[in-house]
Amino acid sequence: FQLGFATSLLEAGDDVAAEARLREAIRGIPPEEPSKSARALRQLAGLWLDQGKNRSAAASLLKRADSLEPGSEETKALLEKARGK
Repeated sequence: FQLGFATSLLEAGDDVAAEARLREAIRGIPPEEPSKSARALRQLAGLWLDQGKNRSAAASLLKRADSLEPGSEETKALLEKARGK
């Protein structure tokens, strides 16, 4: 629920509320749902990168997402963005 709500908030331009919901989603997603966790981590990292803040923390989230869902092209692209490439 939190992840879907965060996506809706992002689409509506409410980045502050979306960030809060993504943080809640990340904490609440059970370990047996690694793809869902990876998606939430990517969304939060992408939000931060789009805002130009928390670049190092975003890179850490993306590394975690990559460990949960190896080979994701979206994670790879965001990691390159985090590294300034």
